[in-house]
Amino acid sequence: MVSMRNERSKEVFSYWDSLRLGEPAPKRAQVNPAELRHRLSDLFILDQEGESLNFRLAGTRICDLFDRELRGNPFEVLWDGPSRAVANRAAQLSLCTERPVVMTLSVAAWPDYPVFETLLLPLRSGAGRADRLLASLLPLGRLPTLRPLALGAFRVDHWQMIDMLALAEKLEAMASADRRQ
Repeated sequence: MVSMRNERSKEVFSYWDSLRLGEPAPKRAQVNPAELRHRLSDLFILDQEGESLNFRLAGTRICDLFDRELRGNPFEVLWDGPSRAVANRAAQLSLCTERPVVMTLSVAAWPDYPVFETLLLPLRSGAGRADRLLASLLPLGRLPTLRPLALGAFRVDHWQMIDMLALAEKLEAMASADRRQ
């Protein structure tokens, strides 16, 4: 099982997981932005339109990172050439399997930038089909003095689907150990 390394990623994931109520993914109408108010600047939402994914919303910290508004842009604008297909495949798999994905990213052009973590969390429409992703983009270290990144700056170093069954088993084992103590 992959672990999220950023505490803010874990917080966003826990909120998403709490909405599922036994379903693979929550309905998008269940998401209450007020519950994530301290994380909104690190979040973005992607809409599936046919085979493409487009930014519906992007938090201020993410837009500041690129020195531009991302709304309306395709998801692929974040990635370098080789990573575009990888990132799109990971996102599409998250939607069709209704399972979260965690990705580790780097900025190849600037080695002083920290590694980033992205979490992709599927949301269902009213029709019951996952067609939107709630996502985060968080550095795993301190950002240098802000230098806007060029579009296409990110490289996918690793991605993995989160095994929800293994996670549930691990959490149950931890709860059982706590009860025994």
